[in-house]
Amino acid sequence: MEIADNAGISDAERDDPPEGNETSVAHRNPDEVDERDSVSDAQVWMSRELSERLAESADVSREDRERASELIDDNSEYAELADQYAEVSNEGEPESGRIEGDPLDATGQLQREFFAEARLYQRTHEDYREAREENETLRTRRLAHELERRAAEVNRTASRLDESYADMESLDEGERRNATRSISEVRSNVTRTQLTVRNRTLVRTELSVEATEPVGSFVDPVPLDGRLQTADGDPVADENVTLRVGNRTLDATTDGDGRFEVAYRPTLAPAGERARTVEFLPANESVYVRDDATARFEIRRVEPNVTIADASSPVGYNDTLSVEGSVAGDGVGAPDVPLAVTVDGVPIAQVRTAEDGSFDAAGRFPANVSPGDRRVDVGLALDTATSRADGPVALAGANGTAAVTVEETRTSLSTTEVRTFNETVYVAGRLATEDGDPLANRTVDLRVDGRTIGNATTNATGEYATTATVSKGSVSADSSAEVVAAYSPSDGNLGPARASATATFDANDSAFSAEQLGLGVVGLLGVTILGAFVWRFRADEAERSDRETDADAQANAIADTGRPSPESLFDSATVALEADEFDAAVVAAYVAVRHLLSRGSRPVAGPLDSSGRTHWEFYDACRAAGLPDERLRTLKQLTETYERAAFAPGEVPEAVATDAVASATAFGSDGGPDSPTRSGE
Repeated sequence: MEIADNAGISDAERDDPPEGNETSVAHRNPDEVDERDSVSDAQVWMSRELSERLAESADVSREDRERASELIDDNSEYAELADQYAEVSNEGEPESGRIEGDPLDATGQLQREFFAEARLYQRTHEDYREAREENETLRTRRLAHELERRAAEVNRTASRLDESYADMESLDEGERRNATRSISEVRSNVTRTQLTVRNRTLVRTELSVEATEPVGSFVDPVPLDGRLQTADGDPVADENVTLRVGNRTLDATTDGDGRFEVAYRPTLAPAGERARTVEFLPANESVYVRDDATARFEIRRVEPNVTIADASSPVGYNDTLSVEGSVAGDGVGAPDVPLAVTVDGVPIAQVRTAEDGSFDAAGRFPANVSPGDRRVDVGLALDTATSRADGPVALAGANGTAAVTVEETRTSLSTTEVRTFNETVYVAGRLATEDGDPLANRTVDLRVDGRTIGNATTNATGEYATTATVSKGSVSADSSAEVVAAYSPSDGNLGPARASATATFDANDSAFSAEQLGLGVVGLLGVTILGAFVWRFRADEAERSDRETDADAQANAIADTGRPSPESLFDSATVALEADEFDAAVVAAYVAVRHLLSRGSRPVAGPLDSSGRTHWEFYDACRAAGLPDERLRTLKQLTETYERAAFAPGEVPEAVATDAVASATAFGSDGGPDSPTRSGE
């Protein structure tokens, strides 16, 4: 990414060194500045610029929070400069990649969150004032409670933002003080405003709670006695109140003195003795403000009972496996407990229990569980669903089991196309279940007269296409051979499948050339890639609207003739690289160059006839036609890579494919007099 020379530096700053730094110089001999120095200088300047813009936005926020937010939002100059800073920093630290936890990134994100929360509070407060003026009592209370939550978020993000500014070494003390002062002013303004809201609309409360027994568990609940009263000491009498302890919510009713009793059954709370927070959660229409208190007690771990009441059986690939049951301790259901469902250790679904401890899990059955009688396990998924930073939780690991019968699912394999050229065979087809569900990422083995010649992997739609070389002497000219495609899974519940066709090997048959073989590979194996290119072409209307008609024509060409244009193939090769389809990328790049040369390229005398020629025969024709040495070397290297991608087992490495696509693209985009894309237009 280019960065303008001396961007953002005034004339005075260019002419004179900064005050107090007599050793700095305005200009340096380029021969004396290495790449590391350049990166370091850019980092220092960008860091300073970003810091100053953050401080400026914080300072502006005192009077215009909207303007402050615009200074650093995702579409601002700040965001663009931050991307440049990350790129330059990565160049300086090639081994580490993007700088993790960089203060500039963190501070910018926190500042955006802070401004967003402040704006939300302001807008909600405007709604509150409107409701209050209209004497809408319940709506006024609901908005007052929402403002309580918004104010809490403003305070939370302000605290984190202050800490982030403290970590920014690129700001001097005065700039840091100005920024934090501005944040404090916004925060104080929200706090003062919310105090007024609370005093006008809500009633502050004071909660007190104690555990009357020092130890408890899920099966032996902890008794909590408490009292809820207003800040003035009046009891919150005869009220249904909601309390929260950890992840549990508890319902209680106060008496005439505001006192209540409730039993707490812990599920995912940390075990052991500690002080625990109990919160009073008023309803949105309540006149009371939330409050909290602490109570100290010990939680002992217990193992609950996991019961499976029903599991759908039999089941096969892609069927829905349903499992119903419950989690309970001492006959009491455990609510909101995370569970994992597996069959012979293979994950099927995750679910949480309902309020009464029941669960109803369902998931698609995978292919990698073998047929027969298998075991369904439902266990507490404590490690994946809750933080274990505080140690073990109140419920210990437990699981329930049931039997399920897994049936084999029949599959269907087809050979939609079989072609030959000399000793090369091209096979394409589709693998699916008997019901037509596509089977992706499956290996199909290819055999000719009983001899294995290679394999292919199905794509997302179950299709496969590949070319393979039949060993010399195993077939003779004008002879027929049986070509067999076979899917033979070694495990799992998918059944085998087989398809066959008869192929004739004719050395003089020019109806199907090496180029056509390549088009078959890129057109079928790479069908998703070509589709992605057409989609990308159509979606990019802002930059390429003048080629919209061409995109439609290319899409039709791909669909109707299977012979995409060179331009579309170059783009397809790039998309293939991004999709990690390296063979398809090489084939698309090679065929694109071959098309360019076939339709006419100076100084080659006229178009080269591509039909009927193998890849090496076409190379010889280009050499005989006088293709310049540099281009001939490029074509030779590309032809070798193409041969490896189209005919050799295994996929070409990413680096090889990337080089091939780059050289092919340069072959077609060179603007010089020998450019294939310029001649013949």
